[in-house]
Amino acid sequence: MEEHTGPPEVPVLKKNGFSLRDQTFTTSSGHRRVEGSHLSELFFPERLRLKWQQKSAEEEAKRLFRKDFGAQLRWYGISFKSNASSGELASMLRSAVVDGKACTIAATLNCKDVPESVLAIERRMRADAAYVEKLRVWRAERDEWGAAKKRKEDEKWAACSTPGEQASMNLDKFIALYFLDSQGKPDRTKTSEPMALHGFDDRAELHERAKRVPGLETCSGGEYSARAICIGWDRGAVWALARRLDEESRLEEAQEKSDMWDRAMEQHRGLAEAARENGPEVTPNSMQPRQLQLCRGAYIIKCDAAEAEWPAQPFFTLSVTNCSEPFRTGPFITMGWLELSHFEGTMLLGRDQERLDSYVQNSSDAEEEEDDDDDDDEMGEEQEEAVSTSTQGTKRKQAPGGAKRGRPPKKARKDQVPARRIYLRLRGREATTGMVLPGPRSGYIEFTDDSFTHFKGVVDLPYLKPGVTFEGFKMSHTAKKRPPLWEDFSNDAYERANTARWR
Repeated sequence: MEEHTGPPEVPVLKKNGFSLRDQTFTTSSGHRRVEGSHLSELFFPERLRLKWQQKSAEEEAKRLFRKDFGAQLRWYGISFKSNASSGELASMLRSAVVDGKACTIAATLNCKDVPESVLAIERRMRADAAYVEKLRVWRAERDEWGAAKKRKEDEKWAACSTPGEQASMNLDKFIALYFLDSQGKPDRTKTSEPMALHGFDDRAELHERAKRVPGLETCSGGEYSARAICIGWDRGAVWALARRLDEESRLEEAQEKSDMWDRAMEQHRGLAEAARENGPEVTPNSMQPRQLQLCRGAYIIKCDAAEAEWPAQPFFTLSVTNCSEPFRTGPFITMGWLELSHFEGTMLLGRDQERLDSYVQNSSDAEEEEDDDDDDDEMGEEQEEAVSTSTQGTKRKQAPGGAKRGRPPKKARKDQVPARRIYLRLRGREATTGMVLPGPRSGYIEFTDDSFTHFKGVVDLPYLKPGVTFEGFKMSHTAKKRPPLWEDFSNDAYERANTARWR
């Protein structure tokens, strides 16, 4: 027999506007006969007593009569022209339903019975010798196809090596095999200990199916790709197994993170050794300080405080590159892009804190002036005078995120700055929601040797205590990402993002 992807198609016999598909007799368009009493309800739904019955009849009439009024006329032996319009066909069928006059040809009353002429067509079609032979061949092929399908399913089932694979292949068969007797009743003696179904993804379906078996308990355990559903009769044992999976997946995740760190650190040590042997890569005549040139590159970041709160990410990243707009920042400030699990942001880096704070303050003043200009456009002269009077002597407003505006405090003298220390200012957004956090945050990084491939630092981070320590290991002398502009995380950007979020 020719192999089929599905069961063989049943042969269809069509004659005189009717169709026979195995034992199913319909019109050629596939419509079954509708009883005359129900046709009356479909044509006159307002005669029904209840509103929901009327609405249901109206919807059914739309579906039934959408394409073929002629199907029911054909069922009741009422002749009609092949080119008759849908309205004419509807009128003929309605008349037959109302008074039976159109049904006299079919010897019916109000379309209550199938006429003999239609019954005779059905008898002749069922007795058609050629069609009967086609049905015989088709049934033999169908049975053979079903047997072959069952053999393949049995072979696949036998090849399953775990309960999870069995459940994935045939959930009903899995439940019957482990938890039901030959009569389909719960059998606690078949599987006394709980089992974990690894590799089975449709956990919600199994939770639901288990509810139909009295006494059967389920609970999911494990993390991420190692998550699995546990099933058994003893609720306490099932939940204990799920907790054990949680612990095993945490240990496995910790080992995987440790392996990733080992591989990353091996790459870092190779880069650091080459940097020490080959010397620093700097441009001697550049106006940019030597330390800023050396700190450029891609780093992996280890931050215990962030990792404790968001343990899913094995390590974090920092890319340090030249400023996107050097004419605005000058050669004494460079930029970085920091990515943590919960936060990502643009970092200003420089040797001089006063320069950093001056840039931050000037940026804030420019943002305020732009906001004031926008407000002034909407104010009248009296409002402007009132605002001018009321704001005299008041303090600057506090920026979202907790950072205070105003003249920055005086910093340490330049000659007191450690040789490998670089100060930073940071602001950005929540990594998951995109909510802008415009309040500038301070910190510094300090490289451990003249190769500038490893640093330790301190920084204030959102949602963590002040002065978080972190550590960076250079993986490449080239930055992987270019940071957005500092101004992209302004108060105005915060307002726009917040408005769009709640709109």
